[in-house]
Amino acid sequence: MIEKENTDVLGVFTGGVQTCMVFSFECKRGLVVVHDSGQLKLEDVAGVVQSQGLCRRLTTYCKQDTEDGHIPRLRQLIRILRVKDKNIQPYMIPHAFELAISVSGNGEVGICGQFEGYQALPDKPVRHSITELNNFFLAKNSQSLRLDIQYAGGRYRKIRPLDKTVNQMLAVVRNQPDFFFNNLALLHAANQVGVLSLPEGVAQLVDDHGLQMYRSSVVEAHRQDFQRELFDGYLESRKNQGASA
Repeated sequence: MIEKENTDVLGVFTGGVQTCMVFSFECKRGLVVVHDSGQLKLEDVAGVVQSQGLCRRLTTYCKQDTEDGHIPRLRQLIRILRVKDKNIQPYMIPHAFELAISVSGNGEVGICGQFEGYQALPDKPVRHSITELNNFFLAKNSQSLRLDIQYAGGRYRKIRPLDKTVNQMLAVVRNQPDFFFNNLALLHAANQVGVLSLPEGVAQLVDDHGLQMYRSSVVEAHRQDFQRELFDGYLESRKNQGASA
């Protein structure tokens, strides 16, 4: 959130947009930029936008083949905020992208890794990991993720805590064989930056089999049998260790 009286910043940068939609709300009292996976609580988004007064223009950005999943939520937001059709500008990008939005609301799209010179969030690796875990370990399409306001009132906000404990997330791992590599890669990354502490052997499994890449990519078809084999072995090893998760 960048309030109009804040003259210390030029805009907002967000990157790694693959399946998410980015909303840019130009309001009477300021600019609100939201990077939404589709899991955020719409009431939270609407509330923070309304705190900045009437929305005068809404601009959306998403990858071309992902817009359909966002349309129902977008329509709800438009209805709640009473944004007129003439004040809505959608952009569909043909590839994964990063985005810089100026305080005036103008957006510039680039390929990932193109932009330089922006100030990264303090403790960005920690914030990034917490955001991933809070989003990824939710029930599918629950749309219940609380909004994490990272900048408002001219300052960076406190780091938001994890919504689930390690054991709760490991319980999710145990019930999602098709996302085993992804789940472990996300937990491994969090373990590396000190967000959480994994049980002995779990992080080692990622290191031994080079699963770090699945933090941001899907499991290839030719590796799905191997994923199931490792998953079954993981369940057996946890059972033998008497693990609670």
